[in-house]
Amino acid sequence: MAPGEVLPAAQVWTLSQRWYDNRLSEAYQGRTAAQVEEIFRSLGMTSAFWQYTGPADAPQK
Repeated sequence: MAPGEVLPAAQVWTLSQRWYDNRLSEAYQGRTAAQVEEIFRSLGMTSAFWQYTGPADAPQK
């Protein structure tokens, strides 16, 4: 099995804040692939590991 990515704790904390920011909102409907990619890109997570290869319009839970 190929190893995953290793992130510093501070980056994981920032990712978790952005990822779970509005999860408890009744209006939450998931994210599009583009929104997920934007979160990863904004945190410098641009390696192949972080690339989404599914349908562009599929919501990410």
